[in-house]
Amino acid sequence: MQLIESLKRNYDVSEKELEQVYQENIEKYTSDVWVQVLAAEMQAEMGVDQAQEVAEELGEETDRADLVRKYPDVNFYELEMSSLNTQEGKSGVYAQRWLIASSLEEGQVCEPFQIGERFMVMRCLGRDEDKSEPFETVKNVLESDVLTSMAKSEIAQAVQAAEVEYQEKILQQAALEVLK
Repeated sequence: MQLIESLKRNYDVSEKELEQVYQENIEKYTSDVWVQVLAAEMQAEMGVDQAQEVAEELGEETDRADLVRKYPDVNFYELEMSSLNTQEGKSGVYAQRWLIASSLEEGQVCEPFQIGERFMVMRCLGRDEDKSEPFETVKNVLESDVLTSMAKSEIAQAVQAAEVEYQEKILQQAALEVLK
């Protein structure tokens, strides 16, 4: 990996070239499902009744400032998730959040559910299918992938061009030792 990272510094890829690679591989950057949700996260000790009340409020109200005033102990935030980026977290703790959000239709509010020591409720603000990630969003990852590919190609070419010198007698002796 250190060699690859070192070789990547020797290359330069223009934005135009990156855009061309992006267009040629657009399916890699297209989500099956994309959702934007307004999430409400609260401590479990607030209870399921409080979580249900927040869920009902989310069915009527989407202004975060108003929701925060009414429920100061609840963390309200907007979140975009997609099949390409489920936002499930490194440990996978938020996998359930994605599973529920991906099944919501625009305007729909899910039933409260528990994640660890917290209750969560979400309202779907937007939903799209077969949505491509914008070029600007994937540009840095795409550039790294292209540079990595170039470095690996250089390494493969060097390996093929390398001439290996050996002494046949020493190899035969080593093979005989292994077979004993």
